[in-house]
Amino acid sequence: MSGLAIAGVVLGSLLVLVILLALFSRRSSPPPSHFLDEERLSNHRPFTPIVSQELSNDMHPTNYKDFKLSNSSNSMDVKALQKSPSIGLKPPPSLNDLANRLSVKRSTSILATAYSLADLQSATRNFATASLLGEGSVGRVYKAKYADGKVLAVKKISSSFFQSGQKQGFPEVVSSVSKLRHPNIAEIVGYCSEQGHNMLMYEYFRNGSLHQFLHLSDDFSRPLTWNTRVKIALGTARAIE
Repeated sequence: MSGLAIAGVVLGSLLVLVILLALFSRRSSPPPSHFLDEERLSNHRPFTPIVSQELSNDMHPTNYKDFKLSNSSNSMDVKALQKSPSIGLKPPPSLNDLANRLSVKRSTSILATAYSLADLQSATRNFATASLLGEGSVGRVYKAKYADGKVLAVKKISSSFFQSGQKQGFPEVVSSVSKLRHPNIAEIVGYCSEQGHNMLMYEYFRNGSLHQFLHLSDDFSRPLTWNTRVKIALGTARAIE
């Protein structure tokens, strides 16, 4: 009987040792692979302090509220301004007013050079009879010769021309005549308006004026035919058109 008891004690001690070894092996065994992956990923994640997260969470809703409030205040200001009556403000000019202003500016633009009365008196020898080239319904034409050799034809407009119901003044006449560009019309090169004298300057043509060719004839010139006269009239009409 003593031998059986000893064998039972030995078997029991062996079972206890096996159980202890099994428990110890479980405790010392490494964790599963998915836990290891999570630990590795957690080591690579950037560190964000809890305080910053709390601050960011707290700041966003307040900013959003402030933004709404600022927008609402701006909308209230705009509505108040729209409802408030305008004080001391003039209405914008109409299209007709702008068109009239532009037409006035265009009509008074002068494409010619201004000459002084003193220079013209010196060039025409004070409008002497020897410098007189001709006389028409508008006024007399004088020959102006300058020291540098330049020669001009000066048309001195009579003062009665603007007093006989003429709608345009001298600046408007100069502006209109200075815009004429045609081979059959002598272009204006200058003007003068001083001390009640109104004059227009043209290039001087040695062959004479159109009036001389139409109405005057001598032994050295042939009278113009009617065909030539019609061509001159048509060319002048096209230039004025």
